[in-house]
Amino acid sequence: MEHGQMEQAQGSYLAALALHREVGNRAAEGIALGNLAALRYELGDIDAAHAAYDAALRIHREAGSLVQEAITLYNLGILFSQRGDYRQAAAHYGAALDIYRETGTRRGEGVALGQIGELHQMMGEFEQAEARYQEALRIHREVGNRRFEGGVLTSLGDLLLRQGRVEASLRALDAGELLL
Repeated sequence: MEHGQMEQAQGSYLAALALHREVGNRAAEGIALGNLAALRYELGDIDAAHAAYDAALRIHREAGSLVQEAITLYNLGILFSQRGDYRQAAAHYGAALDIYRETGTRRGEGVALGQIGELHQMMGEFEQAEARYQEALRIHREVGNRRFEGGVLTSLGDLLLRQGRVEASLRALDAGELLL
């Protein structure tokens, strides 16, 4: 999306947010805030994105929207990870994972596990990273989420290469490339 289109989208999200507030639709307000946060993240306004995600999280919790809460926690984890605050990222990814498991949201569980694997890999915790990647792969295969399976295989291939496990890395990378 072009920058001008993103600015236009931001205006639409703000208008939707105002409308949802006016009619008292808290669930839709939380979703609109999450969309606005994602857009602000893409525009590079990380502080505004963080504030919007925090507001969305409060609303989702008030409304009891567990899956939306998990999505927002996951997105906050991404923000913390980008800022290099891996402890906070891990806490947010872990909280999202707990909710996905509680609600039986297998796709979300697989995505969160893959991101937790990425976090472990960034921190040099290769054994934990591989274990999370393997868990994520099992779930993605179980639910038929081929695109995310391919992404996790690519991440696993990178991890294996960093460990000097070249043959296993090539197998994972080739398999991942076929799915992406």
